[in-house]
Amino acid sequence: MMKPARSSIPQGVATFLPVAAEEKRAVEEIVFAVFADRGYREIIPPTFEYLDVLAPGLDAELIEKSYKVVDRTTGRILVLRPDVTAQIARIVAMGMVDQPLPLRLCYSANVFRYEPEHAGRDREIFQIGIELIGPRGTAADVEPIMVAAECLRRLGITAFTIAIGQGAFFNALLRRTGVSTSVQCNLREAAARKDVPRMEVLLREAGVRGRDAKALLAVPELFGGYEMLEAAARLAPRSEDCRRPLARLREVWERMTAAGW
Repeated sequence: MMKPARSSIPQGVATFLPVAAEEKRAVEEIVFAVFADRGYREIIPPTFEYLDVLAPGLDAELIEKSYKVVDRTTGRILVLRPDVTAQIARIVAMGMVDQPLPLRLCYSANVFRYEPEHAGRDREIFQIGIELIGPRGTAADVEPIMVAAECLRRLGITAFTIAIGQGAFFNALLRRTGVSTSVQCNLREAAARKDVPRMEVLLREAGVRGRDAKALLAVPELFGGYEMLEAAARLAPRSEDCRRPLARLREVWERMTAAGW
């Protein structure tokens, strides 16, 4: 009887052979050149940190998906980096508070998140990005979007679509239902995948019906132009918590339109 084959590497990770590694490095160099042109400085965060330090900047879903080990020296729980933004927030708060604002920081790092084998998603994800710290208002939202667009142009990608959204709007709809944090996390994940049947099951099991359920199920379909903002506003016409994020998103749209998008 033949023994079942054993995978040489864990599920969800990959080896970059020389050609792929060279291509990856070339992309990083082009993108970092754009970042530098816009005044962003590189920061290199550690691969793992104390969970209790990072946890305030992570949502429950990311904490659940993170890989954790126990520090042999202190006994504290360590977490392999599941997200870079939380790390940079910690770095700025602890070591860069005396720096003049705005802070423009950039990074290239891998993050680690558990995904079920059947999900078909990577568990080690390579990310490159920027963090703009200090400015308020929608100008701070628009700048990273414009930087991303310039990166794509420099890479020779001329036909692309920029999708912008407002997670605060969906979160406000979720809070109206009164469901548990774990159900909210599952609904967010299903909505991100546009898995409406899964959302229907979760809402039914949680006892959410009527207008609240209808509004949540409509969100994955809100993909299009400016008219989607009006459609979103109709889902919760009397909710100030829903109107505020939509107003901000509308201003971002108008700023991008004024810039030629």
